[in-house]
Amino acid sequence: MRNTDGQGALYTTWFGTHDIVSQSVVATTFELMSSNQFNTFTYNCGASAPDCTDPDDVAYVEPEVRATLPTVNGATDAIVYGAQESLSLALRDPARAASNACNYE
Repeated sequence: MRNTDGQGALYTTWFGTHDIVSQSVVATTFELMSSNQFNTFTYNCGASAPDCTDPDDVAYVEPEVRATLPTVNGATDAIVYGAQESLSLALRDPARAASNACNYE
C-alpha cells in the first residue's frame, strides 16, 4: 500500500472510514514494516508449530518472540484473526482495525 492517505479503496477496505489518528497509525505501521530485515526472521507454520493448525494460518510466532514483534512491526495486536474478521472489524471499528495485525496481511 503505497498511498496511506486514507482516501483509496484499499485503505477503506482494510482500515475503514478515514480519520487522521487511524491514518497516522497505519502509515507508521507500514513505515516500520517496510524497514524490517525480514530475511532475519524465522518462519514456521509446519507440524512443529502447535498453534498453527487452521488452514488460514500463515505463521506461528513463538511465545518468547511474540513480545518483541509489536515494536518491530508498529505495535499491532491480535484483535481478530483472518481476512473476513479483519474486513468486518474495519467496517465496525476503524480505530481497532488500524491496530490489528491481520488487517496488514
